[in-house]
Amino acid sequence: MNQDYHRKRCAKDGIPTVKEEEVLEESGMRRTQLTLVFEPMSECGSAVNVLAIAIAVPIAVLVVVVFVLVLAVPTIRAKVFPYQNRKFAK
Repeated sequence: MNQDYHRKRCAKDGIPTVKEEEVLEESGMRRTQLTLVFEPMSECGSAVNVLAIAIAVPIAVLVVVVFVLVLAVPTIRAKVFPYQNRKFAK
């Protein structure tokens, strides 16, 4: 469960890490201060995912457009599927 939470947070805000600092006060006492810091998203690998999506989506759209075009235009369909209208003897 912790890894799933980490992946979701990484994709949204970056990698969460806890930064620990010891602060010396004027009275001589030491105080520990914890700060939640989010690392930049580029370290999560999201740039690679965005690039992969940016390449895959136009290719998929092009394939669908070509497929619809082939099926919609009878002259192109006849060239791609030359045996479509042939009737075979039984």
